[in-house]
Amino acid sequence: MALAVDVSNSKLALLFSGLSVRIASITSNIRDRFWAKSRKRAIGMREYLNTQQSKELDQFFDVSLDLLCIANAEGHFVRLNPAWETTLGYSKKELMVQQFLDFVHPDDLLGTREAISNLAAQRKIIQFENRYRCKDGTYRWLEWSSAPMGNLIFAVARDITAQKHTKMALQERLRFEQLLSDLSARFVNISPERVDSEIEYGLKQILEFFQVDRAALVRTVPDRSSYRITHITYGEDVPLISSENEIPISINPWAYEKLILKRKVVAFSRLDDLPTEASVDKQTWKEWGIQSNVNIPILVGKSVDHIIAINSVKRERVWPEGLFPRLQIFGEIFVSALERKKAEEASRENERILRQNENDLRKLAGRLIYAQEEERSRLARELHDDLAQRLAVFAIDVGRLQQQLVDPPVRVQENLSEMKKDIVK
Repeated sequence: MALAVDVSNSKLALLFSGLSVRIASITSNIRDRFWAKSRKRAIGMREYLNTQQSKELDQFFDVSLDLLCIANAEGHFVRLNPAWETTLGYSKKELMVQQFLDFVHPDDLLGTREAISNLAAQRKIIQFENRYRCKDGTYRWLEWSSAPMGNLIFAVARDITAQKHTKMALQERLRFEQLLSDLSARFVNISPERVDSEIEYGLKQILEFFQVDRAALVRTVPDRSSYRITHITYGEDVPLISSENEIPISINPWAYEKLILKRKVVAFSRLDDLPTEASVDKQTWKEWGIQSNVNIPILVGKSVDHIIAINSVKRERVWPEGLFPRLQIFGEIFVSALERKKAEEASRENERILRQNENDLRKLAGRLIYAQEEERSRLARELHDDLAQRLAVFAIDVGRLQQQLVDPPVRVQENLSEMKKDIVK
């Protein structure tokens, strides 16, 4: 049986109304407390996550071997990881106080600005390469992957300097091998008249390949007391060195010992790299304006008689030691051509002397034949004159005999007259 309640009763209605308000208030209070606690927990969780993520990001930045950075639209770094300091040698503060373009190699500025324009247009950049200046003045090659996010740029760069140098060294080696091949072909069956001009052409190619200022072929004089520059080529606006006078060995005694006696290459990138015992040589090279130098001894037979000398006057440079043996081949080609020219010129001189001797012999034989003819003619004339003289005397004697005879017989008189006539004829 159901119990019926008359809610129309005013007291009971008021009771239910107050109870409802109280329940609603309690519910609202519980709900507010719940959401307050939830918000607090959410904020705490978010702060925790943010802190955790920040720690993880810091740890990622700190331990990464790649160069990580965040840059702004004004062209400044706003965050860098320690790899930047290790790679470039600057402190993070030094890198962040300047615009990052200030560190870019001048030859790479145009490409770098184009990359920044693409990033400003919210386009990603992958495998972009440029060079950044180190604190010691050298440059490192960096390969970039960058992504824009609003006014910020998030980027990672790898130091690819070693790979670049390896690749460039290989390309340089291939170019040098091609140069060597081309020059070798030019010296095949070359005439003696072209040897000097071809050597100067070859030196010019060496000068342009290494981007230096002087390249020369030097020969020691027979008594080995001095050098003589036989062939030389210059870059633009480079001081000349006299090639007419001999250069005494006394001004390069250390180099002479290394090159001629020990048959070793002499190379330096900076004058200050020379040892103490090369002080005299250092002063000589300084007076010649040389900043970097490489000298290659050319061994022909058992001795070094020639040297290839390459000078950098306008700047210091590092020499690729891997190409030194190939430079020696250049020198051997030059020297072999000179020796062949010398032999051919000697052969031609011998042929000229032989032809001259043959001509002289022909002339001498002609003169001898002519002299013999002249001698025979002279002897004939002398014999004729002597005989004529004798006959004349005999004719005179016959005339005297004819006069001395007194009344000779007619027959004798006729014979004497006839003899006299024959003598006169």
